[in-house]
Amino acid sequence: MEIRRLHYFVSTAELGSLCRASDVLRIAQPALTRQVRLLEEELGVTLFTRTRRGMRLTEEGEQLLADVVGPLRQLEGALQSIRSFSSGLGGNVAIGMTPTVAYFLAQPLLEQMTGEVPNVAARIVEGTTLHLSEGLLSGELDMALLHEPLHDPRLLNRELLTEEMVIVGWPGCGLGPDRLIGIDELTALPLILPNPKNGLRGISERYAAKYDVQFQIKYVIDSFQVLKEMVSKGHGYTIMPLSSVLKEVEDGRLTYAPVRKPAQRTLVLATKTHGRVPRIMARIGQIVEEVLMGLHESKRIFGSMKFHRAQPTGMMVSNP
Repeated sequence: MEIRRLHYFVSTAELGSLCRASDVLRIAQPALTRQVRLLEEELGVTLFTRTRRGMRLTEEGEQLLADVVGPLRQLEGALQSIRSFSSGLGGNVAIGMTPTVAYFLAQPLLEQMTGEVPNVAARIVEGTTLHLSEGLLSGELDMALLHEPLHDPRLLNRELLTEEMVIVGWPGCGLGPDRLIGIDELTALPLILPNPKNGLRGISERYAAKYDVQFQIKYVIDSFQVLKEMVSKGHGYTIMPLSSVLKEVEDGRLTYAPVRKPAQRTLVLATKTHGRVPRIMARIGQIVEEVLMGLHESKRIFGSMKFHRAQPTGMMVSNP
């Protein structure tokens, strides 16, 4: 089987149209159609059904896409890594981020990558910790920035910084950066939190278990923006890292107070375990650290933070 046909199949499936796929792949549409049909004949199944809105995957097509997209990305990454020794760093990188991390990190990271590794095309994928970890294991993602380490032997965790969580409310609710909230007062507040599969919710639940207390959860909202909007309207409080609500605090839409014995969020750069880390991945990891340090020094993110500089055990970085 030709790897090229699988690549054509993935592009058509992701774009949902032979016309759009032919433009992206720079191949004539009749030739692309023929390659897809040859793949179907070779496999003995129908991969697409044609509709007025484009190409729709069959059940067999969905399964093939799920099985090959990761390995194809890994193969592409390996080839890009070898090519980078004879040329500048370049290629495609998929970076996963939870919404609270993307909120303050995505834009400055992309801007710095544009200046330092202009030949690298970055794709930002936003999702929950569970979704991003699955993306790493399947090969859909090259790296992910998460709230805490993932305890999976197939994944490598690189701790970047630790940040204290704060209690967040609306203007006039009585909170303030100079007011310290005790645990007893925190448990009396009506909270708005994401669902238990969310990394931040997990941190909050472990914090409550540690001090043998229970939170009063008024609403469970998965949307990061909707959650903050509900808090700004006075419907309840939430628990967040300060960096995740900084813009709203500066604009006067939200306020916050530190907690006497705060929970902590550890920002982690997670990748799939490999013996060696490709040069492009190692460089982007360095850029992530540089951006975080720059944001901290410029006070775009602040509060009680501790940066981690040590590399994880067993991580071998290729020479740049």
